[in-house]
Amino acid sequence: MKILIIDDNNDNLEAAKKLLTDHEVITANSYEAAEELLIGDDHFSRRKDSNVPVENFDLVITDLFMPASPTGLGDKSMAGQETPYGFVLALLCLRLGINKIAIMTDSNHHKNPISWALDNLGGNDSKPFKVNETTMLFASNLIIWDNQRCDQGLPFIKDYERALKLILNSK
Repeated sequence: MKILIIDDNNDNLEAAKKLLTDHEVITANSYEAAEELLIGDDHFSRRKDSNVPVENFDLVITDLFMPASPTGLGDKSMAGQETPYGFVLALLCLRLGINKIAIMTDSNHHKNPISWALDNLGGNDSKPFKVNETTMLFASNLIIWDNQRCDQGLPFIKDYERALKLILNSK
């Protein structure tokens, strides 16, 4: 499978490459990098009417929150703020005909209202669901404890392998 992993945390991107060695893994570390892979890099000449991605992916797994980029903002003071780009990327993938999509977050659902609300779609069960021919997974709890990263205050990495299994085994 050709899988696009989108996450602003490089540790998660490296984990994806290690966990999904049987697949072709392409990574993007920002909304803009993912957008370039999906629909091209030129905002003015982009084929907005096209429903064909620039690259063909079998599965896209995106982080929910990524920093806002100053390039797409009129108000530069918002640059760097955590923005739920994962929803936009999932909808873009739907428009492009990608039929296996996951939004994963490692944000604390006790402190973040959007992560908390996502529990209604995935929660502790993290069960994918189908919308027409598309399999969707919203997960706020698919994480692996990483003892080596505890000293850095970052003890979790996303469990991309489990997410892939859940999506592929959904009925």
